[in-house]
Amino acid sequence: MTSRQGTYILTGISLSLGIVITIISSFVSGALTNETIIMGLLTTLISLAFTLVIAIKEYQEQVSVAVALTQHASLREHIESIVERYDKTLSNYGSHELFIRRVNEVIASCADQIASASTGELKTSPEREEGESLYALLNAVQPGDGTEIHAVSIYDNWWWNTPLGVKYLDRNYELTDKKITICRIFVIPTAHLTSDTVKEVIKRQCERGIRVLIAEDKGDLGNLAHGYLIIAYHRGGAKIVSLAARSEARRADERRSIVLLVNKRKVEELEDEFDRLKLHTVTATEVFPDLQMCAPCTDK
Repeated sequence: MTSRQGTYILTGISLSLGIVITIISSFVSGALTNETIIMGLLTTLISLAFTLVIAIKEYQEQVSVAVALTQHASLREHIESIVERYDKTLSNYGSHELFIRRVNEVIASCADQIASASTGELKTSPEREEGESLYALLNAVQPGDGTEIHAVSIYDNWWWNTPLGVKYLDRNYELTDKKITICRIFVIPTAHLTSDTVKEVIKRQCERGIRVLIAEDKGDLGNLAHGYLIIAYHRGGAKIVSLAARSEARRADERRSIVLLVNKRKVEELEDEFDRLKLHTVTATEVFPDLQMCAPCTDK
């Protein structure tokens, strides 16, 4: 039911209620007196006034939408295109119930995404590579004094050797070359903690200036064991945590979607998680004594 349909129904109920009250009052009093007529009219007027308020609110919402579409040309173009093509879809394929239901699900999903974005949180598609979203986030970094990147990587050695992993890591190196501090915590299961593959991944990153800590995952880290990336800036001596990306995967073999965060409270909560996870870490040289080039995070 649309809000307009609801308004029409409410109007009908209001008029009917006034008539019913008038009839009941006249039945009780035994006659249709001036008092019963006035009572019925007052009830109807009050109900109609309530309906008018709802109608005005609906009109204001429509005006607000129209103004927004006027101010945002790209949004207007997208909506006009969606409406036009949706109408064409119904005209050509409306008899295919399953197909149309799926189309409606896509539209509903888009609406949900926009609703989520209005809270400062946006989830990428599970089909989209995790590294692609993280790479885009790194491109948003503004080099400057005090810029920091805090990252958590769950055990996933093969990914660093994929084309996307190499591209992502190269972007890390570009930032460290610009004196941007990157502190990465590797969350590694006990069974793989001292493996040569883990050592090689960590060594490559340490050699390029990435600060490394290691958290041994004994199954006791709970919600702290998931991947994310936080970008923080320092302004006037104070740290400003500005944006982040959180992976929904808890294991390396899970399909990954990334949640981009710009909501200040949510980003700060993620930064708090990072600080708590650091309490469970050791330096890279404590696990691999020969990796002397590995510098820990400055406040570890």
